Amino acid sequence: MKLHKIMLVCAAMAMLVTGCKEDKNMPGDNDNNQAEKYVVPAKADPAGVPEDVMEDAITVTEALDICRQLASGAESEESYKVKGWVCNYDPSSNKTAILEYGNANFYLAVNPESRVKDALYCYQSMGLDGKSIFNVNGIQKGDYVVVQCYLTNYNGTLETTGKGQTMMLYSSNEKVAAMPENLIEVSCAEARLILDNLAANKSASDFYSVTGYVTTKPSSYSFWIGDAVDDGEVVQAYSYEQPDGLAKGMKVRVWGALKHYVNKSGDYTPEITHGGMEILEEAEE
Repeated sequence: MKLHKIMLVCAAMAMLVTGCKEDKNMPGDNDNNQAEKYVVPAKADPAGVPEDVMEDAITVTEALDICRQLASGAESEESYKVKGWVCNYDPSSNKTAILEYGNANFYLAVNPESRVKDALYCYQSMGLDGKSIFNVNGIQKGDYVVVQCYLTNYNGTLETTGKGQTMMLYSSNEKVAAMPENLIEVSCAEARLILDNLAANKSASDFYSVTGYVTTKPSSYSFWIGDAVDDGEVVQAYSYEQPDGLAKGMKVRVWGALKHYVNKSGDYTPEITHGGMEILEEAEE
């Protein structure tokens, strides 16, 4: 008798549990319908974007369709202009990439309130016209951006290709081309001390500004600076766009990331890189 009652109770509990599962999958409340509830309509393009930038630009929706048609790991043969709104960007996780490489990762969508799963992942994007990004606040959710890029389906992630192949043609955020905020001012000797104490191929955790004199004849992409003209090779300013007439003996201010660079042969170069510069004084004759 007791066994019969126990079996009836268990059967009733099983029916209750089964009923609850069925309720969660009621018609009209399945995954597809839930997804439709979160589809955010496209936001109109803002005014003021140059016509030549917008010409032939495709939407994020069109870009995602192109990515879906690619085989996993394949890249588009054509480079596209893609326009949209930044819907997701994390300054803290992008700080190292900006410091060391001048690029950043963010999600572009048809609306700044779109979900990440409905967005195009802009991978290792450079700044305007392929220049380095210096300011971690140069990208923000809600920015309107046009990128030039190749598209890929990277193991199911619909994104742009990296390695410098993605760059901004336009951004509504003026800080994308601005100097980094809260620069730390140091002398060449102080910068060298910081560099010597970094691990191989690591960068300091902040942007620095270094004032000194050009101590060697500049090459097309680098020059050395020191606290005096005859100091020799103290810190190398690497990968800089140099103003016309830059010469040994000039007093300059350079800013960027301090990096302890070691090549494959084990040779160490103390660098300040991915930044900007200004001439403060002409060389003495």
